[in-house]
Amino acid sequence: PLVVPLRTAGSQPPLFLIPGAGGNLIVLRDLWRRLPADQSVFGIEPRTIAEEVADGRACADVQIDQRVEDIAATYLKEIAAVQPHGPYYLVGFCFGALVAQEIARLLTARGEPVAFTALLDPPLPGLRSPVRWADAPALILRFLGKSWPERKQVIATWHGRIKDNLVSRWHGLVLRASKGGKAAPGLIERRWVNLYAVTRYDPQPYAHRATVFLAIENGHHANRIAEETWSKLSPAGVDFEHVPGDHGNFIQEPHVAGLATSLVLRLQTVQRIGARG
Repeated sequence: PLVVPLRTAGSQPPLFLIPGAGGNLIVLRDLWRRLPADQSVFGIEPRTIAEEVADGRACADVQIDQRVEDIAATYLKEIAAVQPHGPYYLVGFCFGALVAQEIARLLTARGEPVAFTALLDPPLPGLRSPVRWADAPALILRFLGKSWPERKQVIATWHGRIKDNLVSRWHGLVLRASKGGKAAPGLIERRWVNLYAVTRYDPQPYAHRATVFLAIENGHHANRIAEETWSKLSPAGVDFEHVPGDHGNFIQEPHVAGLATSLVLRLQTVQRIGARG
């Protein structure tokens, strides 16, 4: 099964954690360890493509060329096996935030209540750049005003974003050229398959209210673009929280303390409202 029980003894309704593009729940370990002891927690962890093939599945049966919508539908089927009906509580990190958002949209369309959806530093749909040409002069001046160590950090961040975008699109070409990757599944990594799905993701407006957590060290400009993008998708509104750290470490100790405190506060507020009916 894709659903991994992390803590089953809690009295609160299950909280489902969805990891990033690599699909590894271990990256969220520091976060779920900081959740209250009475909070039951489940995680989603897909098997690697190599594991699916090694398990005896024919290459033609291994689903590689998938959309975010397809992945969300698969995860939802597994979640519903653990919790048939709502209210549902969802937390997704990076790529997993897009999947969590899509799961929430599917549940709402079915008439199932979604009580809580937390998106942890989600990428922009389509892996769009958070830079607009009109902002370029101001960004250049801001960059030149930084110290050399700060400039190196900015360069490293942008290098990583550009690399992820280019490599994911290259894997997309490989997927299409090899009939969905079925010709050579061992050469395709889950991370790049998922990032390729992000390049094609065009989210639809959703009726539920979500909370988007943004890492402060992403920079004011990038976070402002993220706020504008996600606000347009929700007529019900979006709550934004800015938490310490950057995209790579805000879910790890010691930075995760800020994220966990804000997340738990919002989660418990929703739970108290639900308990009162």
